[in-house]
Amino acid sequence: MSHTITAYINYWINKRTKYSIHSPFVYKLITSGLQQPVDKNKLIKFKRYRRNLVNSKDVISVENLDTDSQVLNTTPKPVKKITGINGNSQAKAKLIFNLSDYFKFNSILVLGSSLGINTLIFKTALPQARITTIESCKNTLAFTRKKLKKANINNIEFIHGTVDEHLLPLLDTQTFDVIYTSKQHTETETLNYFNTIKPLVQNDTLLIFDDIHRSQDMTKIWNKIISDSCVSVSIDLFYLGLVFFKKELSKQHFRL
Repeated sequence: MSHTITAYINYWINKRTKYSIHSPFVYKLITSGLQQPVDKNKLIKFKRYRRNLVNSKDVISVENLDTDSQVLNTTPKPVKKITGINGNSQAKAKLIFNLSDYFKFNSILVLGSSLGINTLIFKTALPQARITTIESCKNTLAFTRKKLKKANINNIEFIHGTVDEHLLPLLDTQTFDVIYTSKQHTETETLNYFNTIKPLVQNDTLLIFDDIHRSQDMTKIWNKIISDSCVSVSIDLFYLGLVFFKKELSKQHFRL
């Protein structure tokens, strides 16, 4: 049995309902946020964009970088295959829509643009929000910029380069309400990003980690992150992991 299936069974056995939650902060997040219906038109836009990627015949020459972020070579990858690996399910998209509608993020940082699905969800939910997204492959970035523009998703700050290059300078000069780490990053990279972010976040910053149960190592990294003393409340939504730094909240972990 795969780790993801085992983790899913364990998640369902141990998940809690709103009736067993004694944290007012988390209870309100559930009832006024996560359990709310998502606007049908927003879901249609997400599904249309994703369907176009799944049906695409385009091929991207994806750059392979060395440890110094220099391009070693390129690997041709069909867009439909990249979408299958990195693309969001509707269940995950609904969670991001609900979180966006509930918290009303003004500034959003997406670590790993890939094909722009997460960026589209955030911008569709919050058209006025400032969104910055980082992508290491210039060919992927060019493709994504074009696709998002065609989907009428505009006013996005695209940064070409690695997260290692740009994360610290961004956090030194800007604040973000939410930082989204996509699943295209390795387990080690994810932990390194967390360690870079945690000394510089604001009290109300939310970190969202994508696909926290995709592997045994990733689940270990997730458990290491939520045990950090800087983290107050952490929430396992199976598809996503939420990390809060609110000093006014006592340290608790929830599976919802």
